Amino acid sequence: FGFEVGEDLEVSWIWDPPGFKGVAFLRDVAEIMREAVDKRLVDFTAYDHYILLAEFTTIKKFCEAYLQAVSLALTQAVAEGDEAACPPSGAEENTCAISPERYADLQVDTEEIDLEEHNICDNYHVMTFEDYEFLEKKQSKYQNITTFHNEDTDDTCFLLERTVQICTNYRPHYHEM
Repeated sequence: FGFEVGEDLEVSWIWDPPGFKGVAFLRDVAEIMREAVDKRLVDFTAYDHYILLAEFTTIKKFCEAYLQAVSLALTQAVAEGDEAACPPSGAEENTCAISPERYADLQVDTEEIDLEEHNICDNYHVMTFEDYEFLEKKQSKYQNITTFHNEDTDDTCFLLERTVQICTNYRPHYHEM
């Protein structure tokens, strides 16, 4: 999520409004910024004078403005979402009361799909491997296990019940995900 605060102090979401984790993040940032403004950036003389007074003042004004922006976004996010029913971070109970209106009605009747008409499960032709040599087929207690190998590409594929699970040439892509 992301947000902007206009000159009129109105919050607008750049993408989607924050969900539960986003609200928790905003609470954490607000807490950190509040500590910085209220406790750390109080007295310029408490710091080494490597920072000029003008710089210290600019840093403090920035932190105050940032705290105000995050606080406005947090207030709006809580008011708009189910997170209003959730305790603030650090609360003893880590539960939320979420409205059931948030979810689609699963009791609504939908039109059934005629599986015979569409041949949804009849896709073995997609799983055939031309130029692959059958290596082995075993029947476990629960399913059929089959392996095929292509000598030219040195690729081996593993199938469970006529559905490809993995091939060795998928490995680089699989591990990148």
